[in-house]
Amino acid sequence: MAIIKTTPSTSSLLHRNQYQIRAQFLNSLGIVRDVVPTDDDSEDEMEGTNDNGKQPLEFMREDDDHDMQQQTQVTFALDVSLHEIPSHRDYSPEDKLAIWNGSKQVSAIVQRNTVEYAAEGWCVEGVLEEDSFVQLPSGELVHPATLEQQQRIAKQRKLRMQAEKRRKQGYAYKSVADCLNFHQKPVKAKRRKQKPSKRTPLRTLSATSE
Repeated sequence: MAIIKTTPSTSSLLHRNQYQIRAQFLNSLGIVRDVVPTDDDSEDEMEGTNDNGKQPLEFMREDDDHDMQQQTQVTFALDVSLHEIPSHRDYSPEDKLAIWNGSKQVSAIVQRNTVEYAAEGWCVEGVLEEDSFVQLPSGELVHPATLEQQQRIAKQRKLRMQAEKRRKQGYAYKSVADCLNFHQKPVKAKRRKQKPSKRTPLRTLSATSE
C-alpha cells in the first residue's frame, strides 16, 4: 500500500499573518495564549489575501509586544486546594522561641551587624568572609569585631563583680582604675626621722657679780 505524503496547501500558508505564525510556533512549544481578536488582525488577514502572500514578515516591535500583553486574558482555575495555616496562638512557647525572634533578639542582631559593618569600614567591598572569622571551641564562627566586643564586655562585667565584692567587704573604689590597682601593694610615704644635730647646745651662763 503506497503512502502518500500530504503537504499543507499554499493558500493556507499565504493567508496567515505574523501573529498567527507566532501563535502556531508557541503552540508547538506548549505555550497557549488566549488573545482577543481585534480589528487590526482582521485587516491584516484581508491584506494577506490581496497581495498573494507577498507580505514580508516583520519582527515583533516593543509596541506590538505591549499590545499583545494588553490583549492577553488571564483565567483562574476553579478547582483549588485549601491549606489551613495555624494561628500564632496555637504554638507553644518553646516553638515560638524556635521560630520567631523577640524584640530583644532583633535589637541584639541589629547592634551586632552595626558593629561588624563599622569594623569593615562601612564598605561592601571590605566585608569579611567566613574564612576570616574566628572559630570558637563550640564550632561557632564569630566575626573578629564581635568577638573583641564580647571579650571587652565580659572583662567589664568581671571588674564590676569584683568592685561589688570589695564594696561589700568594706572597701570603696571611686573608679575601675582603683579596682585594678587593688592588687598592688600600697606605697606608704616614708617619713624622715630627725637626726640629732651635731652642734653643741648653747648653755646659758648666769651672770656672776664680782
